Amino acid sequence: MNLFDFNIESGNLTIAPEALTLIPFKKVWESNKDKKKSIKELAYVYYMASKSNELVFWQIEDEGVRSEEVITFVFGENSKYKPSVHVIEALDFYKEKVNPYSAGLLESALKGAFTAKQYIEQADWALKDNSGKFVYDVNKLRDLFLKLPDFDDVIQTLRKKIRQEEQEDGNKKRGQRSIGMYEGGVDDV
Repeated sequence: MNLFDFNIESGNLTIAPEALTLIPFKKVWESNKDKKKSIKELAYVYYMASKSNELVFWQIEDEGVRSEEVITFVFGENSKYKPSVHVIEALDFYKEKVNPYSAGLLESALKGAFTAKQYIEQADWALKDNSGKFVYDVNKLRDLFLKLPDFDDVIQTLRKKIRQEEQEDGNKKRGQRSIGMYEGGVDDV
């Protein structure tokens, strides 16, 4: 479902009119007299939750760090912005209802890749037990390194699938609409 669409070339976020018919997004929209702020808040929701946008905020595992990065990008470097209750509700709604099923799979793959990365970075490879044997097995490290490209391939494949699912959803909505009696062209008369 393409409720929000980001054009990386122009830097504009387009909000589909039907997005504002959904209560969580409508609350964000109506909570500000200044609609530019509403657009920024909806952009915050989009960048925090969407797995299909060109920007890689979705790859930041820690949600607090991701929030800080998105706030800096959307509201400016020295912004003191804190998401309101309405924005948090819209964010939760987007994650639960808008993202396609593949987004959950992508999130799981990201957690796996992040865990593997942490394991490699935090392991003390010189650490030995009481008997003098190494605690960490170098062969396991090698195997993990060999599997890292597979993690990346899965992540990229899922990301493409999410984009494709969103496009298909958008096309189905338009494609399912029938043409009314008076909507045909001049040649149809």
